[in-house]
Amino acid sequence: MAKKRAKKPHGSQPSKGVKDPPRTREELKKFLEKLQIRETPDAPLPRRPKVRGKVHKLGLGAFWFLLFEGNEILTKDRKMTNAEIERQVREEYSHNPKTLQALERGGVVNYHRHLYNRGLLSNPQGVIPRHISYRYNEQGERVDSRSGKRLLNEAEQLGIEARYRAYQGIQKDGSKRELTSS
Repeated sequence: MAKKRAKKPHGSQPSKGVKDPPRTREELKKFLEKLQIRETPDAPLPRRPKVRGKVHKLGLGAFWFLLFEGNEILTKDRKMTNAEIERQVREEYSHNPKTLQALERGGVVNYHRHLYNRGLLSNPQGVIPRHISYRYNEQGERVDSRSGKRLLNEAEQLGIEARYRAYQGIQKDGSKRELTSS
């Protein structure tokens, strides 16, 4: 009976005729010269049509922005709940299946409120909106964003405000950007 040889780990020794990758700058230059690199333009990216609302003809981000901004200036008895904000979006974008699917999954209103509060729905991005948006119950009182049942006290509201004000001028990639006073 023949003895079995132990298997060598994959990639431990190069196969015959296979060269090692270039390790020095000079070897890399020689490798690149062999490639015969030419100027080849990239194909243009396909343009996705912007989603527009049926009635107001706004993009989805602008519509969310105006809903949250507007809700903060409404009187207490007219404040919109998350359910009403969702209903408004469903009505305006009922022709867009992706928007409707996202709304079905839930949590979309709180997610977009967070984007609004961070300044990522505004133009220019990173500028905190004039009013921080809160979740409201049917009586127009500020409530926690998770359950929508527990009322927020003054200290909690100030904490939320401070947290979002700390984002002022931070871009999506985490870098700071210079803010101009307007």
